[in-house]
Amino acid sequence: MDDRLLLEQYLHSGSDTAFAELIKRYQDLVYSAALRQVRDPHLASDVAQTVFLCVARKAGALLQEQVLAGWLCRATRFESLKVLRERRRRADRDLAFACDAQGGEPASGVRLEDAITPELDAALDALRPRDRDALVLRFLQSKSLREIATALGVSEDAAQKRLERAMDRLRAQLRRRGLPVSAAA
Repeated sequence: MDDRLLLEQYLHSGSDTAFAELIKRYQDLVYSAALRQVRDPHLASDVAQTVFLCVARKAGALLQEQVLAGWLCRATRFESLKVLRERRRRADRDLAFACDAQGGEPASGVRLEDAITPELDAALDALRPRDRDALVLRFLQSKSLREIATALGVSEDAAQKRLERAMDRLRAQLRRRGLPVSAAA
């Protein structure tokens, strides 16, 4: 069955089977095109999903296309550029917030914490459990070093060292996400 018939089936009868067949035919093409442009497998997967959602929304208009593969490649390029542009803007905004934070609250009125919270949460999630536990106890629950040591079952010196190492790993995670983090921050 050709692409046009699958699109017609999906459009007129809401056939999930027809749509699934289109995805099966083109998922490798769309994913590889996205990966070439965004160079991040997770981001490429997000781009591919968005492109196929666009196919679902625009199925009627796509019946007019000569070659669906060409449209998919173009849509993938546009979506990839959009995602990269948003990522760059977010990184620039976070950098500006971080710079403003060194002198107080950002000029825009948005707090630094609000700007980096999603990235911070993702970076915390990426840490090993023992590092994450130490940081959560210290900075999210405001526990003293003695309380942290007790909770972790280690000496105060060991808890202090664990916190220092966890902070270093957290900074590294944030840098990987495009957020410049000073030692003071």
